Amino acid sequence: MEEKPPSAGFTQDGWVRAARISVAISALLWLIMAGVLLMADAPSQCPGWHLKTEHETSLWVSLLTLGGTLNLFGCLIAIRWNWIIEDAISRTSKWEGPAAYVLARLLIVNSVAAQWPLFLLLTKCTPLLGPGG
Repeated sequence: MEEKPPSAGFTQDGWVRAARISVAISALLWLIMAGVLLMADAPSQCPGWHLKTEHETSLWVSLLTLGGTLNLFGCLIAIRWNWIIEDAISRTSKWEGPAAYVLARLLIVNSVAAQWPLFLLLTKCTPLLGPGG
């Protein structure tokens, strides 16, 4: 006998709420970092918002490519949650209950990974957590 998905959808679980909250916080932090890069003067540790490495990596490139892509992916899933879960279920012959939990955990990890540019900004460009001076 095939199981049916819950009538209320897959959004009532605490893991789903936690995943959506993590995506919202991640997107908010991304916007704050973009605002800082736009409006603040670059510190001496990161002239022109470039890290002092041999390749002089730009924080803008990191913010847009890694942070932007991961946040866009996370927001898409958080907004279209039921559609994505139902699509995953339709690709299998029966309802896989853990699919929602796996996707929720994936979104939480995705939200943490999207903060890599912010981590670089805080550890390499600020005197508070970074190299000082």
